Amino acid sequence: MTQTNNLKIDLVAQSQSQKEVTINEAVVRLEAVQNRGVVDKDLATPPGAPAEGAAYIVAATATGAWTGKETNIAYYNNGWRFIAANEGLLVWVNDEDKVYVFNGTAWVNYSDNLQNLAKLGINAAADTTNKLSVSSDAVLFSHNGTDMRTKLNKNASGNTASFLFQDGFSGRAEFGLIGNDDFTLKVSPDGSVWNNAFVVDKTTGKIAIGGGTPVAKILSSTASLDFPNILANTSSDLTIAVTGATTGSSVELGLPAAPTTGIIYMGFVSAADVVTVRAFNVTAGAINPASQSFRATVLVF
Repeated sequence: MTQTNNLKIDLVAQSQSQKEVTINEAVVRLEAVQNRGVVDKDLATPPGAPAEGAAYIVAATATGAWTGKETNIAYYNNGWRFIAANEGLLVWVNDEDKVYVFNGTAWVNYSDNLQNLAKLGINAAADTTNKLSVSSDAVLFSHNGTDMRTKLNKNASGNTASFLFQDGFSGRAEFGLIGNDDFTLKVSPDGSVWNNAFVVDKTTGKIAIGGGTPVAKILSSTASLDFPNILANTSSDLTIAVTGATTGSSVELGLPAAPTTGIIYMGFVSAADVVTVRAFNVTAGAINPASQSFRATVLVF
């Protein structure tokens, strides 16, 4: 008897008697794979009291009435009947609430095989440039037990791997490896003119702020300084330990809230790891400054 190519449904022959038998069998076979899922895909032994119309994917090492029917769809209609799956057949598996597809050899979770998609749009239309497009109030990337790392990989040093922030699809801020391998943060008022906020040199780690001289380190430390009595028009030195400070570096002094009147302070790196604070008495009389806390901030270039 002639059969269809895929579901192997018997076709009615010319002048065939009892055509209704062939037609009814075809309807039952079609009904088995339409408008319902299979009950389970992990059973190798037929259930003892299957419901009429219930369907199953036969698991490996099948037994009983299912022997030799592995990967078939077994459906119950006054007895067990079978449909041999062809590659590409999709079914819903009820007990898992998942779609499975037959790949020609085995049934696999459809969602596990969404590989090498040309484009994907989530609540948005993807295109040839934005192959992944998402329209949402928020996007969450969460850990899978421990760490969470987002990777941007570019082809070569002269290419760009960055995050671009836009206002009405006009750029306003961008950070990443922009046209080279230094880490850059830049901003724009209009999407055309861009200004570097800072650039981190890939080799030295030095930071250039606003296009200025690159800074290797910013060091800071505090100390309570109790200067002795300072005569008129003379000075006195005390020190603050600042680990990493090198001679020739710039020093910024953070003065106490109420520095002693008549005293001018300056700071400089007098030796490795040492900032000297010099107190000048610019008055006509001696001054004994109160013990106060000072901060020394060192810029190492």
